[in-house]
Amino acid sequence: HAQALPYLATMRTSADGRFILVQNATPATSVSVVDRAQGTMVSEIATPGCYGVYPAKSAYRFSALCGDGTMLTISLDDQGKPIGKKRTAKFFDPDGDALFVAPAQDGDTYYFPSFQGNVVALDVGGEVATISKQWSMLTPADKKKGWRPSGFQPIALDPASGTLYAGLHPKGYEGSHKDPIREIWAFDVATGKRVARNVTPPATGLAVSHGKDAQVYAYDAEHAAVIRFSGTRKLKKAAERKGLGDTPSQLEIQ
Repeated sequence: HAQALPYLATMRTSADGRFILVQNATPATSVSVVDRAQGTMVSEIATPGCYGVYPAKSAYRFSALCGDGTMLTISLDDQGKPIGKKRTAKFFDPDGDALFVAPAQDGDTYYFPSFQGNVVALDVGGEVATISKQWSMLTPADKKKGWRPSGFQPIALDPASGTLYAGLHPKGYEGSHKDPIREIWAFDVATGKRVARNVTPPATGLAVSHGKDAQVYAYDAEHAAVIRFSGTRKLKKAAERKGLGDTPSQLEIQ
């Protein structure tokens, strides 16, 4: 197993829920495929230099981010055995502008924020992942003020409204990617344009509820608090509750 914070990408299921995909780091990286019906591990797939589990929605396959700036995609047969491994060309700079390992998902598309404030949307439905769109969250003025994404879950998506939420902080520097989120910026996914800026209590991650009239949530690991916002793009703090666990580092909305 991977002894790490419980990022969403460390354990996922296949789209139909049949297989559990578990990230390992021993420290060699691999992914275990567990058949839920049988209750057994059916394969362990080596993913050297790659980390994170990003399942496709349309097929038995998953992808992983790699330290050389590429993405590896592994296709599975109906028994959970690997039948193909294909890697993209280098598409990001792991030293100059690394990607967060916690993206937002919409079907086969994952939206990855970068440390320098870019968004890369990757389609993992095929044998090789492809970039479907990309944009910068920042204007020249934002860059001068040092705005950067941060947190354990820096991005969240509401597919119904086509809104992408990103948590950012000002005066960013090398290593500030885990600093508290100070504002939640809303982007129109279709255009990549920012449509709202919202102040939040210091937070370490974002999540969005499902369905109609989705609600945006921010969580604060330091105070074990969850804040709920009303509104779709222009957000308003609606409620806050503290004392949820010890040190929460992940939030999922069912």
